[in-house]
Amino acid sequence: MAWRKILVFITALLFLGVFILFKLVASQKGPQSIDVTCPLFGDPKAPVELVIFEDFKCYACRLFSKDVLPHILSDYVDTKKVRLKVVPLAFLNGSKPLANAAIEVCQLSSDHFFDYAKKLFAHFEFTEVDESTETVLLELAKEVGGIDLKQLKLCIETKCHYKELDQNLAKAKALMGKALRIPALFINGVRINALDYEEIQEEIRRAAQ
Repeated sequence: MAWRKILVFITALLFLGVFILFKLVASQKGPQSIDVTCPLFGDPKAPVELVIFEDFKCYACRLFSKDVLPHILSDYVDTKKVRLKVVPLAFLNGSKPLANAAIEVCQLSSDHFFDYAKKLFAHFEFTEVDESTETVLLELAKEVGGIDLKQLKLCIETKCHYKELDQNLAKAKALMGKALRIPALFINGVRINALDYEEIQEEIRRAAQ
């Protein structure tokens, strides 16, 4: 009987060792990143990654960008607690030229991306994309200032980020499947349903633990 007790004891020790090892590995594992080609804001080494999928013709995205995103930027991104990826999508009618211009603005001058995005959301809320859109996109960039208008014009004309936008949409569909609703938020690789700022704060707090 003694050897059975010893065997049970050894087995228990082995299970305990495996459990402790698992917890150790999990605690050392960094935030799960979503591999997308998109603007990155904040400290790349921040412990929490927030990814936002949006479309510039999306009404809910406009409200989120206006009412919630500024708080996220000031409270978490600027304080290096969260690294933020903004993934422009273009599946709503007329949104591709807008997203294309937004990505180029970010690459030309990332400090002006959110100001430009704000103007895109506001101007095109009720305005359809037509032959005047190229001029409008350049005028909005001129209003923001600090953007290379010549390079932006070239990108608009050549549709330089359209392939990238197709890749963004494919990634979004792979992540969300038929539940492709925007704005869509992912924290450390996991989709959250929260769009209210207080709820997002709680999700970030949990992810940072």
